[in-house]
Amino acid sequence: MDIEKRRILVTLPECLEMLLLSPNYQRWCQRIRYCIFDEIHCMSGDIGSDVWERIMLLINCPMIGLSATVNNGESLRCWIENVEKQRSILSKTSEPRQVYLISHHERLADLNKYLYSNRQLYSLHPIGLMNGKQLTSRDIPKDFSLSPCETLRLNEAIQKHHVHSQSIPTLTEYFSPDWIIERSKCNKYSNLVSNQLKDLITNGETFKIDSICSSLSSTTSNQISYPELKPMSSLIHEFVLTLKEKNLLPCIVFTDSRSLCEELAESVTQYFEKLENELRQTKYKSQIEALEKLKAQIEKAAKTSNRSDNDEKGNDKSSKSQQTNEDRNQLHLSGYEENLLNGILDECTLANRRSCDRELVDQLIERVSSRHPRLVRYLNRGVAYHHPQLKGRSRSVVEGLFRNRYAQIIFSTWTLGM
Repeated sequence: MDIEKRRILVTLPECLEMLLLSPNYQRWCQRIRYCIFDEIHCMSGDIGSDVWERIMLLINCPMIGLSATVNNGESLRCWIENVEKQRSILSKTSEPRQVYLISHHERLADLNKYLYSNRQLYSLHPIGLMNGKQLTSRDIPKDFSLSPCETLRLNEAIQKHHVHSQSIPTLTEYFSPDWIIERSKCNKYSNLVSNQLKDLITNGETFKIDSICSSLSSTTSNQISYPELKPMSSLIHEFVLTLKEKNLLPCIVFTDSRSLCEELAESVTQYFEKLENELRQTKYKSQIEALEKLKAQIEKAAKTSNRSDNDEKGNDKSSKSQQTNEDRNQLHLSGYEENLLNGILDECTLANRRSCDRELVDQLIERVSSRHPRLVRYLNRGVAYHHPQLKGRSRSVVEGLFRNRYAQIIFSTWTLGM
């Protein structure tokens, strides 16, 4: 790729560092006018954080850092401001570049919290995980936010315990004037409800707060077993089956370990392969035996028909030959029967084979069939993995199949960005 001619370059931190340090690209580096760092919180991670810091020091242009998970934004701003001051001294400029922190506290997608235990998903309310002593001593975190469902539950808990704080409008009073309930207005109502709890915290009303927290705690120690004392291979396929039963797929499972991504994908795939063998020997055994006999008859009839065709060459028996061809066309297995004999059973795959673009799926899988046969084996079960060792084309195939909703679960490191 001729980088010199590119006006916009999308790349990885490691690749950008190589460009900034390369003698061959120094002229191009001087032309960089802006640099946008997405997921800037990665600079505090255990792996690759040094690369982020180095390129921020090497880059000599205004930069923008984006993140949805930084809760110490002011500390980060001060660090970058100090970098700019040192840069100004070294480059002998009159004034360092100004550094601004722009905060946006509204989420466009809700983060609902659950605890998985014993094939069940238990809904967790963030307030239900705390108690009065914790909240009065530490207060609510600055980045605290509630989904609409969590807001309703907190509001009901406050009303249930007759907490005499500043009254807020009911849902009917607040939302009835609007034809459509907008996200921004839901967030404002959430703030009103949260402020009621904050008033209790400010006043140190521990007993009332404990009552609210208890009513929001949907689980007891007798109901859950966490962490479960099971092998990861058993735990993960049970978890996947639970998501499937509750119609919560597709899903991304994040982990920091590249090897664990592949191990989990292998474990889920092996489970479905084992289940398929068992079903063929039990539930579908009689059907498969009947189909094998039918297939043998079809193959025998085809051989007999071919011999007849050879004997009739040169003879004027077109009507008889046409009838033979029609009989031959009727003797074949249906798509369902072929799949039952040699394909993947519907019960033994997560892949969304009915509502996907089949032509696109086949094209994408074909791209990685020679280089990654093991990945293809996973993809046929609707399972995939995604990590730095997976090269560009293979990554794009996994992402494409997930977007197409064919692959239903991906085990991924931080590399996956949809």
